[in-house]
Amino acid sequence: MLSALNLARAIENGELTPTQVIDRCAEAIARREDEVGAFIALDVAGARKAAEAPGLKDTPLRGLPVGLKDIFDTADLPTECGSPIFRGRRPARDAAAVAGLRRAGVEHAQALEDQDVGLADDGVLPRNHVVGDVGIDWRPDRGLSRLEVGKETTRKFS
Repeated sequence: MLSALNLARAIENGELTPTQVIDRCAEAIARREDEVGAFIALDVAGARKAAEAPGLKDTPLRGLPVGLKDIFDTADLPTECGSPIFRGRRPARDAAAVAGLRRAGVEHAQALEDQDVGLADDGVLPRNHVVGDVGIDWRPDRGLSRLEVGKETTRKFS
C-alpha cells in the first residue's frame, strides 16, 4: 500500500482515481478485518459515490479515504464511542475536525473501533464494549505506547 502522500500524488497525476484507492483500501480491510477487528462501520458504497464528486481531484487530499476513531461525530456513520450507552447513535452533523477533513478532500468511509468512551478499562488493553477485544498483538513486555498500538493496527492492513 502506498503512503497517503504517494496516493494523493497518483490521483493528481491520473495514475489512480479516488474510487480505485477506496477499492484498494476496501480489499485490504476485507482480507484482514476478521483477524484485526479494527472497524465497527464501513460504508464503501457511500465512499465510492462521494469519490465521484466533481472537483475532488482539486482538493488538497484528493479524495483519500480515512478511518476515524469512533469518538468523532460523523453524520453518515454511527458514532458510538465504543460504549453500549451510545449504541446506534447517529449524530446530526459532523464534528468540526471531520468537516475540515471533508473540505480538504478526505473521504471518510469507516469508523475505527475505540475503547469505551475513548478509555481502556485497565489503561492498557484495547477493548471495545460493543465489538470486544481489538486484534492487536499487545504484550506489555513489548512496551508499546498507545500511538504504537495504532501504528500496529495500521501495519496489519498494509
